[in-house]
Formats: sequence, structure tokens, C-alpha cells
Amino acid sequence: MRLSQELIGKQIISVDDGTHLNQVEDLYIDANLMAIRGLYLGRSGFFLRKRRFLRHIAPKEQFIHRSDISVLGNHAILVNNDAVVRDSSQDNAPYFWLRRDARYGRDVVTGNGRSVGTLGDLLIDDRG
Repeated sequence: MRLSQELIGKQIISVDDGTHLNQVEDLYIDANLMAIRGLYLGRSGFFLRKRRFLRHIAPKEQFIHRSDISVLGNHAILVNNDAVVRDSSQDNAPYFWLRRDARYGRDVVTGNGRSVGTLGDLLIDDRG
């Protein structure tokens, strides 16, 4: 078991060719806070020069599905190849997941509405 915070900042490495693909900025978790659904890698966006004008291309969230992760290691996260890195234009699954950082500091409430504290971190087992 490890804390979810320990995965933030970890390097993501392709097993195919050993290249560094990115690093983890945040985790996507399911609505019940029971499982990791994916790794959030950040946003990508850029500017295009068309004639004399700069045009901004909307940033897209980059992520990796949990099912595409080979190993959640102590020092790095291993994936098969760079094709597992997706963006929000290719897959809308992240819109149904929760970002881990948005959960911190939220009240933890029992089924009958009694507050028992605030969420500090999540424990992650080897399966995620």
C-alpha cells in the first residue's frame, strides 16, 4: 500500500524503447474513491501561425488509462509504448472520472450526514 501522493511526479517510461513519455501530474479516480481510473499528465496546447495571425489551439487533457499501465513502480511507471498516451479529443472517459486533487480537503460524511473529518490522501494498493 502507498499514498496516492507518492505517484505524483513519477516518470512514465515506455517499455518498448525506454523513452521518457511524461510525468504524472494527478490521478483520475472513480466516483466511489475506490480505484484509479487513469493518470492525468496535464494539458497540451499550442499556437499556430497562419499568415500574420497567431491562432491558439485549445489545450487537451492528456491521460493514460489504468488498464494501459504495466507497472506502478517505486521509481517510475511503466507502459508498453507511447500509443497509450491519449488526449481528450480521442477519448472522453476522463469527463466521467474525478481528479484526485479536487477531492483533497473535502468533508468526509457518514451515510446519515455526520461529518467525520476531511480527506487528506488516498491509499493505493498494488492493483491501483
